[in-house]
Amino acid sequence: RDAAIEKANILVEALPFIATAQVKRHWPDGVQIAVTERVPVVQMAGPGTSWSLLDGHGRTLQQVPGRLPGLVVFIVHTAASGIPPAPVGRSLPPSAGPGLQVSRALPPAFVAQVVSVTVAADGSISLALDSGVTVLFGTAAAGTAKDKDIAAILASGTLHATSVIDVTVPESPTVSG
Repeated sequence: RDAAIEKANILVEALPFIATAQVKRHWPDGVQIAVTERVPVVQMAGPGTSWSLLDGHGRTLQQVPGRLPGLVVFIVHTAASGIPPAPVGRSLPPSAGPGLQVSRALPPAFVAQVVSVTVAADGSISLALDSGVTVLFGTAAAGTAKDKDIAAILASGTLHATSVIDVTVPESPTVSG
């Protein structure tokens, strides 16, 4: 391939919202660019009073002045403090990966109920629902089975705002509170 076309691909893919780019030259005077766009999946507080929109792999796409309703808040803790969002065009560290995996795999029917996804310093993941219910998800492993457990428990309709659903062991989900 042409070095100029390769350079154009790299430049276009460097844009925060672009996942992939395919640049083609059409002789004598045309260029076609096909792109795949990144989509915000979560948002993080910061920097300052702004909010950062991230794709499902932790790449910061843009900063907005306020929190967007309907978009899951993502929080990552370390032993010392919380991890801030990366600058626009950059990605979160690998420690955020399991929480991002859970966030991007949330079923469409369930994601509307999720207010936040939190990764604790020990790597365990929890979800806060708009009903006040907390879900202890544990690791990202067996996510589909855990999602099914959560859906079945929510469908029972016997939860309170202080209820805690524990699906850390998907074969033995529990509810307390």
